[in-house]
Amino acid sequence: MTNGMRGTAEMTAAMAISGTIGWFVVSSGEPIIDVVFWRCVFAAATFCFMAPFRSCRPM
Repeated sequence: MTNGMRGTAEMTAAMAISGTIGWFVVSSGEPIIDVVFWRCVFAAATFCFMAPFRSCRPM
């Protein structure tokens, strides 16, 4: 797979994920601030879980 094809596939996947998250937010009827709060909580938990598995390499 070339870099151009990989980039296209990654952007397509990212936009599909973004669109479905937006649709779920709108259809849930929850206040926006609650949705943002919980997205931040889950993102922080994921980052804390993944941090030990990543090696820190200086640039």
